[in-house]
Order: sequence, then C-alpha cells, then structure tokens
Amino acid sequence: MKIKERSLVALSRKENEVVNLLLQGLDDREIAKQLFISDKTVRNHISNILQKICLRNRTQLVLWALQEMGEIEQLS
Repeated sequence: MKIKERSLVALSRKENEVVNLLLQGLDDREIAKQLFISDKTVRNHISNILQKICLRNRTQLVLWALQEMGEIEQLS
C-alpha cells in the first residue's frame, strides 16, 4: 500500500515513538531499551516507516520528521 500524502499521522503509534526517539539522537540499541523491544524490531519499524513514506534512509527520515513538525522549512 502506498501512502499518497506523507504524514506523521500515517504512522502507527509505535512508529511515531521510534521517530521521536530518532529525533532525540538515540541509536537502535537505545531506542530498543526505551521501548522494551529488540534492536531488530527497531530496525523493522524504521524499514516500515521508510517504505510507508517513500524515503531511502534515516537521514531523510529525520529531515522529513523535522519538516512535518515545522522545526525546519520544507526543502525543494
């Protein structure tokens, strides 16, 4: 399923939690500890998020999330 409009609303509650922890600069292991899940599950969540919003990597994900929250201006 392809999401027509990229939006934080399109993500599950857990996926939003993962994005928020990524924005805090945490790595997979630290995110896993915070959410009481395995490192592999964190990687799976990130992979699912990237697929849902058609991004290639974590850097793009962080920039996108900051844009969605209005923390930085949209890049063209």
